[in-house]
Amino acid sequence: MELYVDSGEPSDYILSENENHYHIVAMGNDHLLQWMEEHGIRPTSGREVILSVLAENRDAHPTAEEIYTIARHEEPSMGMATVYRTLELFIEYHLVRKCDFGDGKARFELKTGVYSPVEHHHHLICKQCGKIVNYTNFREEEKRFLSVVEQGLSDKYAFEIEGHTIRFYGCCADCRQQE
Repeated sequence: MELYVDSGEPSDYILSENENHYHIVAMGNDHLLQWMEEHGIRPTSGREVILSVLAENRDAHPTAEEIYTIARHEEPSMGMATVYRTLELFIEYHLVRKCDFGDGKARFELKTGVYSPVEHHHHLICKQCGKIVNYTNFREEEKRFLSVVEQGLSDKYAFEIEGHTIRFYGCCADCRQQE
């Protein structure tokens, strides 16, 4: 798993509100700080660093400990408790999702639409090496199938479905080659 430390370049993210969920879109740090202030979140350098770590490591799905290790490069005085509190705050504001991929560790990712124009993705998880792949390039028949399944479940249980999460477990190409 590769994790990246902030390059020292200014962050390029701004939050936008959409149906009571918040998304980060490409822009600048000034807008992020302004958004935080408008929503009653005290903008701190630690929060900005954590957001940057998540954005730069979006494919790695880092744990809180990994986020802490990377963030300390930028913010040496940051404590582990700050990382946990910040992640919980970001989860509360729908910026971050806490994921369980079956490895016994809570992992974090920016919410759907936060880091890319793709509005939805699934995960492919290698049971041997733990590699996690964000699957986004859906074929039309996959989209139709999921739409039929969602509609069928909605009708069958009189349930208004707002979204879904799908995880596929198996063995990645690298691990299969090593066998």
